[in-house]
Amino acid sequence: MILVTGSTGLLGSHVVVELLHKGYEVRAMYRDESRKKTVHRLLTFYYPEEQDFLLKKLSWFKGDVLDLADVEDSLKGVSKVVHCAALVSFHRRDFNRLFKVNRRGTANFVNFALDSEVDQFIHVSSTAAIGSDSQFTDGLKRESNLWNPNDEVSGYSLSKFSAEKEVWRANEEGLNVSIVNPSLMFGPGSWDESSLKIFRTLHKGLKFYTKGSNAFVDVRDVTKLILKLIETQKTGERYLVTGSNLSFKELFDQICKQMNVKAPTKLAGPVLTNFAWRLSGILGRLQNKRPTITKESARSSQSESKFSNEKLLRDFPDFEFTQLEDTIDITIKGRMDSKIR
Repeated sequence: MILVTGSTGLLGSHVVVELLHKGYEVRAMYRDESRKKTVHRLLTFYYPEEQDFLLKKLSWFKGDVLDLADVEDSLKGVSKVVHCAALVSFHRRDFNRLFKVNRRGTANFVNFALDSEVDQFIHVSSTAAIGSDSQFTDGLKRESNLWNPNDEVSGYSLSKFSAEKEVWRANEEGLNVSIVNPSLMFGPGSWDESSLKIFRTLHKGLKFYTKGSNAFVDVRDVTKLILKLIETQKTGERYLVTGSNLSFKELFDQICKQMNVKAPTKLAGPVLTNFAWRLSGILGRLQNKRPTITKESARSSQSESKFSNEKLLRDFPDFEFTQLEDTIDITIKGRMDSKIR
């Protein structure tokens, strides 16, 4: 039995579906009953003729990563864990919550896993947890980068870095662990959630782009690596899972071309984005809503980040990343919102 936490998120739901398709018995941990439809939709999208058969190997477990009883019960009879559950937020008000869910929630799982029959624990982290200090001079961030405490980073980054420390601590205590650090993921799912909001925003029409850059990867590729780690039982390593390093302008142009909508043409520099997050904050307070742009997201939009996937390709030489064009195509075809906005 394999336990998947965060099973209704973009990555978690893909991991559940592909594990089922590979013949594994899966226990999917979730919090919101209505979110279970995400897995059912994906099964219909990928394997419509096999859906009923595959569901026979799936059991649901409603629980909270911060509830110790839930965590302990979820691990009963489990041999492997894929820990996808996490809170993603760039709002300052969520700082404490980020550390509770991401660090303490992870600590809860590895602590109970140490005293259970779990023989492999795969932790899903993020490129946000990769440090900036490197011995290389090519500008690419690698798994070997060291964390620089003087860097101005988001609360989310700190929480994911801290969660990794809990995983490595458990490794020292005898738990077989692996960590995967995906970049921004795209793939079939709701455009109202996670990084897929980029597609919704561009579809509605966006005039501005920023000079920043990042790495982007197909959610199916991240899932593929997780399955490889399970099949090979490879542990004790950390892998960046990044497909393409692109500027936001290059990414937006490619997405808009395939959606047949106008791409952003106006450059928003630091002055404009700084004004935007301040204005968004004021409007949010007046309307009692969360601001759509925060100081951290504005800073990230101007930051140029590039990552290396050489370690993954060295250890798994048969691994092939999906072409970005194909990723964009299936993300468009696999939109699962109730209606176009």
